[in-house]
Amino acid sequence: LAWRPLLTRSGNLVPFWKLLRIKMTGEAANTVTPINWAGGDPLRVWLLRNDVPATVGGASAVVDRTLQIFAMLLLIVVGTVAALIQLSLPSKIVWGLTGTVALMLTFMLLFLSLQRRGLFEKLSQVLMKFKIRKLSDGTLEKLKEVDQQVEEFYRRNPTLFWQGIGYHFIARLFGVLEIYVIGFLLQVPITGSDALFLATIIPIANLFSIIVPGAWGVQEGVVSGLFYLMHWNPADGIAL
Repeated sequence: LAWRPLLTRSGNLVPFWKLLRIKMTGEAANTVTPINWAGGDPLRVWLLRNDVPATVGGASAVVDRTLQIFAMLLLIVVGTVAALIQLSLPSKIVWGLTGTVALMLTFMLLFLSLQRRGLFEKLSQVLMKFKIRKLSDGTLEKLKEVDQQVEEFYRRNPTLFWQGIGYHFIARLFGVLEIYVIGFLLQVPITGSDALFLATIIPIANLFSIIVPGAWGVQEGVVSGLFYLMHWNPADGIAL
């Protein structure tokens, strides 16, 4: 729902179910790539090649991923505030959560600023400056077109920007509900605040395990450790 308007605004009408399949394929690819949050985005663009120009597909994937991360950050902020109010957390965890939120917010604002000023053009300049890779004139032109598409979206579509964040945030809330329901089925004495706290910690753990494909073993270790600290069965944390 958040991704489709980014394409339709340019006059590229992709059937909803086809877009859903492509989105799910891209997210699945994230689990087997080192950059486990964005590794499937190039695949999404490639799968769209027969429906939209590569520059439009690339720009839409960049913006969609940005909106998704902002929604995740919003959930982390809400979860952190709720945890500080509802849960008795050690001061180290409190300061760690606060510092992580501040760091992530700063990074995302810088990332957004770079997108508005030509992210891919600047990256290509870095690649050529350090002779990491020489890009052809055609490739440079396409990267400039992607930058123009991204910049135009942020300039002309503020409503879609917040709408996209809203859609992704609702999806994150379903993740909170999933944790609560599974905890209930496992007969863990979990509350809504507990589920929100766990949904806050998991993406932070993923952030620090970005080079691990699919964050294999990371979530299990973090959640089971949190269950231990909350005097619950760590085995239930692994099951969850």
